[in-house]
Amino acid sequence: MNIKLLFSLAAVSTGAAVLAAGLPTIPENRIPTKATLAEQPMAKRALDELRKQRGALLKQPPISVTFDKKLPSPGGDPRDFTSCGPYWWPDPARPDGLPYIRRDGQFNPDFRSYDQTKIGQVGRRITAGALLWHFDRDREAAEKAGELIRVFFLDEATRMNPHMKYAQAIPGRTKGRVEGIIDTIAFADLVNMFVLLKESPALRPEEYRRLQQWFEAYTRWLLEDPMARKDFGKKQNHGLSYHAQIIAYARFCGNEELAAEHLKIVRNLIVAAVDERGFLPEEIHRTRSWHYSAFALQMIFRSVGAGKAQGIDLFAPGSESFRAIERAVERMLKSYLDPAEKWPYPLLNGELEPGAFANVVLQYHAWTKSESADRALARLPEKNFTLFNRIFYASAASAEE
Repeated sequence: MNIKLLFSLAAVSTGAAVLAAGLPTIPENRIPTKATLAEQPMAKRALDELRKQRGALLKQPPISVTFDKKLPSPGGDPRDFTSCGPYWWPDPARPDGLPYIRRDGQFNPDFRSYDQTKIGQVGRRITAGALLWHFDRDREAAEKAGELIRVFFLDEATRMNPHMKYAQAIPGRTKGRVEGIIDTIAFADLVNMFVLLKESPALRPEEYRRLQQWFEAYTRWLLEDPMARKDFGKKQNHGLSYHAQIIAYARFCGNEELAAEHLKIVRNLIVAAVDERGFLPEEIHRTRSWHYSAFALQMIFRSVGAGKAQGIDLFAPGSESFRAIERAVERMLKSYLDPAEKWPYPLLNGELEPGAFANVVLQYHAWTKSESADRALARLPEKNFTLFNRIFYASAASAEE
């Protein structure tokens, strides 16, 4: 497989032209306008809620991996992203707790105090500012998003370095793991917001180019670093996340050839990841088998959106990739809707967690108008859908008042 990056300054500078008709992972027919919101009550409610939060958004301070850093970088640079594995705990049998031991599915609360939480925070705030600009041409909200972008990605003293060498470390065992790459999956959605902000007061053209160059550098690290390369071709949530990120970042930077290459890889991974019964064998052995099955499907749907935007349809009727996704989602819907169709694999808390599953159902319904998905959406609390998905994947049929 040819993994050579084809990026150049010319490719970066033409990225905006390539994406003039759409966003990196959102096809043009899924981008709502102020006028079309009337037909999408869920999206309209999301925007109304966002408008109410505007004042608080404008008061929020910038975020940086260098601020309040709990875990120093092993490399000595505070701009390095650092985090610990979420399911690793101090060993109670040892005075210093080292080395940490694994409890699959059980979150160590310290996990949320590292840099991973900052990615979620900055992503939500930039998304809010970008959407307020897109719908309302709110200059202050756009400028706030620009401030967040500069501090987190561009300013020399505070920007995150474009690598994940020290993510999901395990105290006493390793300084960083390939598993940590999934911590940046929110960036695969966030690049769409950068494009929405391109013609706003958020960033000067030179800053926008530097932002593309940051993602070019991160994509190069994903493709070339030996640790990162371990996720290449994995037919489970980490591998699917790895390729979904490369696709999104390549499209943001104007490298359609690289994106197409990895969309084809994902198409094959989807077929390999789902068995004939609709289960994902790499996920069902986990203590939270339902959650991780849904989580892997979330990664798949990011690539579905990007493929549709680029003209490589992973959801083409009758295709192997479409049939695999359909089997997997409909199998989960059966267990969610019908008590007789009990989920047969481990559930740590004995419950079908709605979080990741809700967003899968929303996107699946957007593409298929599945009757079972429609029934599930009527039961799923709206709080389980992300703002991003409520805006771009809501539809009239899935958003009853």
